[in-house]
Amino acid sequence: MLTFEEVIVESNDDLEIWSSIVVGFDIFGNLVIRLDNIDYAEHKHDSRFEAIINKSDARQISDFLHVKLTNLPSLISEKFGETSNLYVPSEVENLFGEILDFILDNGGHYELKRSNVDL
Repeated sequence: MLTFEEVIVESNDDLEIWSSIVVGFDIFGNLVIRLDNIDYAEHKHDSRFEAIINKSDARQISDFLHVKLTNLPSLISEKFGETSNLYVPSEVENLFGEILDFILDNGGHYELKRSNVDL
């Protein structure tokens, strides 16, 4: 669970693979953008990608965008959020890339980590 967590998008849960993106802050104050992929047929293919923006870069982004640091997750949600649940997993992955481009375009850097999803 992330602090100030916002759900950006979730794919249609009737599909064999489900994907979602959330954004928020970890316990160290880093901004985290998380992409989860759940393969209901083959859980060994479940994955999580986390783009971790350190606290100083997150503050730099918030200053550049003239928002409070704690409002970054809601700003990203407002800009990229989609609540229709009509997205397919590939569209969710494309949106993850767009959000990462937004981070770079606004002066931030991130470290991308891949892991297994722990449900």
